Amino acid sequence: MPGCARAGADRGRTAFRPRVGRPRCGGRDCWACLPPRATLERLPRNGIAIYLGLSRGTGSSWNSSLRWPPRFRPREVVGSLEGGPERIGLYQQFGRLRGSNASLWVLFGRRHPSARQVARAEAELRSAILP
Repeated sequence: MPGCARAGADRGRTAFRPRVGRPRCGGRDCWACLPPRATLERLPRNGIAIYLGLSRGTGSSWNSSLRWPPRFRPREVVGSLEGGPERIGLYQQFGRLRGSNASLWVLFGRRHPSARQVARAEAELRSAILP
């Protein structure tokens, strides 16, 4: 059965919490849904959703390294995520990270996030415990 993710508040942040064993997500995103449409519909204007996908593989075409933790500027956030709400902003990076293929998505509740939102996202990424 597919897992489901629930968007919820965690100390003022939006977090994905995997839920396993439910046949239907009931308006929630599946664990591999990109973009996470149901989450983005409910993401508040000051909200942030972060997805980091890691996969092992030998035949990767991703030759560039992903610097960790990533640092970015509000102007590097693009708007209008295909398939998602128009108001959402997206910062995206792909590359090799610690021997894995990495796909990083940072989604903001507004197309042009504030410097404070970007700083919050960077703080979350710095606190991530990677394999």
